[in-house]
Amino acid sequence: WVEGYTTQIKLGPKAFYAVPGVFDFEKNNADGTTEFVEKINVAEISINQHFGFGQTFYENKYYRFPGFSKKPVIDLDYTVALKNILGSDYNYHKLELKYYHRLSSKIGYTHLNANAGKIFGKLPYTLMFIPMANQSFYFNGRAYQLMNEFEFVADEYASLWIEHHFDGAIFNKIPGINKLKLRSLITAKGLIGNAKKSNINEFKLPPEMSTLENWYVEVGFGIENILQMLRFDFYWRLTQRDKPGVQKFGVKFAVTPKL
Repeated sequence: WVEGYTTQIKLGPKAFYAVPGVFDFEKNNADGTTEFVEKINVAEISINQHFGFGQTFYENKYYRFPGFSKKPVIDLDYTVALKNILGSDYNYHKLELKYYHRLSSKIGYTHLNANAGKIFGKLPYTLMFIPMANQSFYFNGRAYQLMNEFEFVADEYASLWIEHHFDGAIFNKIPGINKLKLRSLITAKGLIGNAKKSNINEFKLPPEMSTLENWYVEVGFGIENILQMLRFDFYWRLTQRDKPGVQKFGVKFAVTPKL
C-alpha cells in the first residue's frame, strides 16, 4: 500500500494424514466411543498485515529476503477456516501478532522477538499451535533448541526470544584471542500457553505431547565467527527438567559466514 506496509492474502487447502502406529488420529465422540480418522481436511484463508517501515530487502531472481530495520517490524496474521467450505472439516479463527526489533548499542546488537496468538473454535491438536523444536546438532534459529518434537500443544500462547551479540566487545579485549576475531553471544527463549479442554479432548493426544500450562525456558551462550564461518551454541533447559526423555543440555553448531 505504502512503503513499509504490505498485505498478503493466501487461500488453500491442507490435508493431514494419520501415520498408523506413530500418529494415529483417534477421535473422541460425544457418546464416549472413539474412532480412527485417516485424514483431516481444512481450507484456510489467511490475511497478513506487515508493518516494516524503514525495512530493507534483498532480492535475487527467485526470492525476496527481508533485511534489517532500525524500527520495529510487526506482523498481524488472521486465518479462518469454515466447515464444509472447500471441504474443510473444522470451523475456527486464528489470530497471531509477531514483533521483531534489532537494537544496537555500544556493546553489540540485540535481536528481540515477541509473539502471541489465540485460536477460536473447536479443533484437534493437529491444527493447534505446536512449537517448532530442534533435536538435531545443527542450530535452527526458528526453533527451541532443547525442546522435543511434538512436546507441547496450545490454542493460546505467547513467547519472548532475546539474543544479544557482543560483536567483539569481549573477545577483542583479550590479548591473543583478539587476533582470532571471535564473537560471543547470549540467548534466552521463553514460551507459555494453554489449551481448552474441548480442543484437547477432540483427539487423543500422542503420549509424548502435553499442554503448555507453565513457562518453557532455555538459555545459552555461543561463540561465532570461528574461522569467519562457524558458530557453536551451548544451551541449558531450565524448566520441565524432570520429564522423561528431555535434554537438559545441548551443543548446536551452524555455518554462518561473517565478514
